[in-house]
Formats: sequence, C-alpha cells, structure tokens
Amino acid sequence: MLPDAVRRSGRVARPTILVTAIVSALFVFGIAAVTPDRAFGATIAKAVACRVNLRNSPYTTAALRATLKTDVRVTVAASVTGGSWRVTCAGKTMSARTWYRISAINGRSVMSLYGRTYLYGATGLFKPVPTPILRPVAISTPVPPPASSGSRPFAAPVTTRTVTVPSSIDASGATDAAAALQSLIDGQPDGTVIAFPAGGVYRLDRGLFIGNRHDLVFEGNGATLRAAGPGSLIAASPVVIDGANSDIVVRGFTIEGNNARTGTAIYDPNADGQEGIGVYGGARIEIANNTIRMAWGDGVYVNEKDTTHTWATDVWVHDDTITSVGRNAFTMNGAKNALLESNTIDQVGASVLDIEPDTSYQGAINITMRNNSVGSWGLSPLYTMHFVACANNDFGPGAVVHDITITGNNVSLGAPSSALTYNAGGLFSWFGKTRTANVVFANNTTTRAGGGPVLWFEHIDGLTVTGNTQPVSSGPLVSISDSTNITLN
Repeated sequence: MLPDAVRRSGRVARPTILVTAIVSALFVFGIAAVTPDRAFGATIAKAVACRVNLRNSPYTTAALRATLKTDVRVTVAASVTGGSWRVTCAGKTMSARTWYRISAINGRSVMSLYGRTYLYGATGLFKPVPTPILRPVAISTPVPPPASSGSRPFAAPVTTRTVTVPSSIDASGATDAAAALQSLIDGQPDGTVIAFPAGGVYRLDRGLFIGNRHDLVFEGNGATLRAAGPGSLIAASPVVIDGANSDIVVRGFTIEGNNARTGTAIYDPNADGQEGIGVYGGARIEIANNTIRMAWGDGVYVNEKDTTHTWATDVWVHDDTITSVGRNAFTMNGAKNALLESNTIDQVGASVLDIEPDTSYQGAINITMRNNSVGSWGLSPLYTMHFVACANNDFGPGAVVHDITITGNNVSLGAPSSALTYNAGGLFSWFGKTRTANVVFANNTTTRAGGGPVLWFEHIDGLTVTGNTQPVSSGPLVSISDSTNITLN
C-alpha cells in the first residue's frame, strides 16, 4: 500500500507569462452569438504580433483576464465568430469578428493559470510562429562525465548483515515479483544489505515501497527492476522511498519503466506518474551507478513527505545513466542539500533539472548539479522545455528557493526546435521564482547554438553567471532582471 506518496507535483518547465493589466485597446462594434468558425484537428501555435487582451469570451465587453506582450506564444484550439473588434497593429488597421480560442500561453494551460478552459483574443493581433529549424531527434552519445569525486557528502549506512534475494523469487521477468520482493524487504531488519543476483530481471506490477527504514543498502549487481504497472501511477514506479527513511542506498540496478514512446512522442501528460525512483522525505539517500530508463515521468523525483511536509535532506545522485524518460531527468521540489553529479543524461522529454514548488510547504535549498554529461533534452513539443528551470510563480508563493548551483555540465545536443522550444541553445535555462537567492550558473558548456537570450534570470538576490560556453546565433547570451548582487563574466 502506498497511502502517502500520492500527491505529486513538479510540472514540466514552463516559461514566464508576460501579463500586464492594461485597459483594452479594442472597441465595441456590436455583439453577435458565438459560432464555431474552425476547430483545428490538432492545436496550432501562434505568436502575439501586437499587445493583445485575452477575455473570458469572444467579445470586447467580456471580462479582461490578461494582456500579452509581443512574441508571447499561445496554443490555439479553434477560431470562433463573436463580437466585432477593431485594432491597429504594425501600422495596419483591421476589423473583424473572428477570435482565437486559446488553451495555453507559453505552454501553460489556461485552466492552470486562470481556472478556465479557454480565453479569447482577436485574431488580428496574432502572427504565425516562425517555422522551426527542424532537426532530427538524434540518438546521441554524450561525452562521458567525470567520475564523482568520491568524497561522500554524508556518511555511508551502517550495515551488519547481507541477505541475497533467493532463487525462489522469479528472476526471469516472466511473472510479477513485486509482492515477493516487498515481503523480503519488509522482513529484513534495519542495517541490512539486500543483494540481488547479477543478471536477474524482476517484473514489478507495482513498485517496491521503502517506508520508515534505516541503514538499508539495495545492491543491484546489474539486476533489472522492470515496471509493468500503469504509467499514470506513482505506485507503478520501480522504487519509491517514502517517509521518514534514513541512510538508504540504491545502486547498481537497471531501473526500467514501460514507456516505449520515443522522440517527440516520449512525454504523455496523461501518464507521467511513474518515476524511475521517487523520494518523498527522508534523509541521506544515495542513488548511484544505476541505469534509469523508460520512465513515463521523471528519472529521479524528490519532494516532501506530504503528510508531514518534511523535505528530503541530503540526497546524492551520482554516476547514473538516465535515458529515455518522459518528463524531467531530475525534479527537486522539496529537497535540501541535494548533489546531482557525474550522471549521463540523454533522450529526456522535458527538462534536465526542474525546480517548481507547487505549495508553500515545498522548496529547494542547496541544490547542486555539477559535472553531468547531457545529450538531448526537451524532446516533447508540448511545452517550453529548459536545460534548467527554477520557476513557477503561479503556485507555492511561500516556497523557499535558494543556493542553487549549476556548474561544469556539458550538453551535446539540447532540444530539437519546436514551436514552443524554438531555436533553444543547449544551455537554455530560466530562473524566475520570486524570490530566489544565491544562484550560481558557471562553467557549463555546449556547442549547440541558440537564439538569445539563452540564459534568463529574474528575481534573484545574489547571482553569479561566469565561464559558460554557449554559442548564440542572435541576440544576447544573458537576460537579467529584478536581481541584485550580480557577478557576470
């Protein structure tokens, strides 16, 4: 039973929405019934050509919900006929009764932003999104990262005994081994090394649950934990470390989901609950030398224990390979003292690192991502993706985020260009959480050029941006606003 690790947060990274409360520039020319004009078989993307007001319904008299600035991108579900409007844009005066029915703004759903399914904007104030520079979704071979320093950030577990998974538990992958493995784990005292036989394959129709345990080492020896449950469920994650655990090690496994989707289809927003490893609270958790692949959601997801709001503290993820995951490689939403180092990351649907607390109980303190080797990220075109996103001002206004260090990482491919992640550089990142303190983004490298600004920093007190190698095809490398105590080189 997994009663507590059920409320999952941390969305794919979405960019800032440029919204201002400006009185409408549209003029009323009459009101007509709303009639469908064109319903798109699939949504299309548009960009704002001139500042546009979005309203609750397709009339200039309808309640104003947001005003978007030039070049903000929206997702259009349909065009409809409503009330008349008249606008002047780029020196041209236009009038009509057609409106775009908008379902998302810069990749974030209107429902999540405004509690409505759609908002409406006059069609004359939008323009086509530039045709993306199409690049194939390559199967890359990231440059091997340097090995972790070997200097432990916290002490190793204290163990006094070793037990080997018995041959009576099916290691062929043919039948569900979850219940038998869970019974074995539950029957061992704290201070045990649980060793899996080399080459074993264990089918898990539900994940292994580690709750309120101490000084346990799971020694994989190359064994495979293969999830077979629904991709929408956290309980289907191969390993869930939930509650007041301490001194837990998971190492040497192939940890495999059942997400066979690849390329631009790798992320399914309706099935992103299954993580490779989920950590909810606990202290001194080490995840090392694993191959984590084919998860519907994140490779490694770290958050609070939701019933007590206790963060995970001292998390060390190192020397792993994380590949072919639907969402983020890492999400850190309720974490303190997390070190993510010397991992190889490739074929990621969304962002490499996502910090987006959803409640004021969550946050991120002293998170370091260093010396990782990254191939492709942002494969999914559904949202705007980032190398690193530290954002989300729509939820968790009291969440505390500070001391975030991103250093020494190398990105070889980055994101394929799409309407919402357009011409993004390999290091394309956005720090926009209000307010964040003590951010270091230094000595990261990529050969993947992108249109500037590539690095976006907002609302930060104490910012260092130095030594990064990022080719820029146009515009500046860095955009900084509403920030203090800046070191830039």
